[in-house]
Amino acid sequence: MAKKRPQVALVYDFDGTLSPGNMQEFGFIQATGKTKDEFWEKNRKFAEGKDANGILTYMYLMLDEAKKNNISLTRESFQKFGKDVELFRGVKQWFSLVNEYGNSIGLDVKHYINSSGLKEMIEGTPIAQEFNKGIKQVSDNRRVNQYIPDEKRPIPFPRMIYFGDGETDVPCMKMVKEHGGHSIAVYDNEDKQKTACQLVKEGRVNFMCSANYSKGSVMNIIVKRILDKIKADFEFDRLIELNQKKAWK
Repeated sequence: MAKKRPQVALVYDFDGTLSPGNMQEFGFIQATGKTKDEFWEKNRKFAEGKDANGILTYMYLMLDEAKKNNISLTRESFQKFGKDVELFRGVKQWFSLVNEYGNSIGLDVKHYINSSGLKEMIEGTPIAQEFNKGIKQVSDNRRVNQYIPDEKRPIPFPRMIYFGDGETDVPCMKMVKEHGGHSIAVYDNEDKQKTACQLVKEGRVNFMCSANYSKGSVMNIIVKRILDKIKADFEFDRLIELNQKKAWK
């Protein structure tokens, strides 16, 4: 019987991390007759005026604009918009590169999306098939909030890598890092680079790098070294466990 390989989770934000800008900017906003600047400015004012969460208000505005402009809100329509979503350099090839490297050192790499974006639009992108599914029903609050002891988790925090680009990702990136995992702040412009630098200085992320996922890129090198460490730590822990069992025989 083949030895089971340790699983590793690579968890990604989507907007600004795998794709430049916000996914709504690729097709949907244009269909409303507005520019992306006009839409987000309207959302900003609406959120501030209502003292509401900007994510909830942009979803409300999407519904409102769709109704006004007779835009279909079916899953198929959003998937169609998703086909126009741009991706950062190397993203399409990234998953096979990482999977192949993980496999070569004895790791089983899984990819997950943790995003406040639209799931249906992500389903329309050319990388949709790369991601594993977690809880099938997000409405199942019991399973979403269920406590699982560290030793029973299929993928513990030390075997997680979190990719994010902005302030809304900080809680997740910091949590993963503080529990022994690894967080990477991604940037594609000067402002985001400054944010990433600050996050590193404050100890809230482990690494920062530009949004280039190509083979040989800084991102590629960093992730490969993290995977090397995860594998080494796994083997070291297993050696300790075997030694303990031998001592107690």
